[in-house]
Amino acid sequence: MSETLLLTGATGYIASHTWVALLEAGYHVIGLDNLCNSNRVVVERLAQITGQRPHFVEGDVRDRALLDRLFAEHRISGAIHFAALKAVGESVSKPLDYYDNNLNGLATNPYGQTKLMSEQILRDLALSDPAWRIAYLRYFNPVGAHESGLIGEDPGGVPNNLMPYVAQVAGGRREKLMVHGGDYPTVDGTGVRDYIHVCDLAAGHLAALVYLRDKQQCLTVNLGTGRGYSVLEVVAAYQRASGRPVPYVIGDRRPGDIASCYADPALAQSLIGWRAQHDIDRMCEDSWRWQSMNPLGFAG
Repeated sequence: MSETLLLTGATGYIASHTWVALLEAGYHVIGLDNLCNSNRVVVERLAQITGQRPHFVEGDVRDRALLDRLFAEHRISGAIHFAALKAVGESVSKPLDYYDNNLNGLATNPYGQTKLMSEQILRDLALSDPAWRIAYLRYFNPVGAHESGLIGEDPGGVPNNLMPYVAQVAGGRREKLMVHGGDYPTVDGTGVRDYIHVCDLAAGHLAALVYLRDKQQCLTVNLGTGRGYSVLEVVAAYQRASGRPVPYVIGDRRPGDIASCYADPALAQSLIGWRAQHDIDRMCEDSWRWQSMNPLGFAG
């Protein structure tokens, strides 16, 4: 397979794992990233994992001249867009940043609204020109890390997502976990989410690419496990994986959050033949391996 793909936000958490999967599947990948939320070290780690020299371009997805040059110089047959901001809490406090980056770079909170708007823009594009084949992949809460421990989630500053925060508490970087809300109508009062291993998510992107190539039509599917875990269930699983305590306190609910959210992945299973393979214990084990090998992230 010699198709050339453009990967935006390429050195980010999800994109870097997808980059590995694409290279291992035989694709030629041009990775584009402005490094605002990631580290150039990722490119070196990808080379270690794959034994290939990644083609990386530093730049912003909103730079039209740069994109024109890349498409003129390379026979790019497809693109996977990862260059978006994604923290729900931050989207509430900085909504204009999210509208600028997620919309121009491409519904309970500004983050979700930007994603719905982006989908609508792409649907309108596909309707205007049937030559476009677009997959809208609605994935849930990516966690875990590559089994090598060389790449994983490395949030800048205080983590916005649960598992990297839990990992840093288990690793001694943080004193305790603040649980946002303990009075939800869930199994233990804490929020329930569908957590999916990042490598399963990467596999979902490859399956979607094959579908678009073979079926010649657009696609919308959920990528998740179909099972939700509460915050305290994740904490318990991480303690099993790490053998370390994860102290926590329960505080107020966070604006924009809901009690429970998990995927119905049935359509992904039937249309693209994709199903998540890793359970919560494996997710925590791989996350802990990454945290143990890289206690300060890529900067360490």
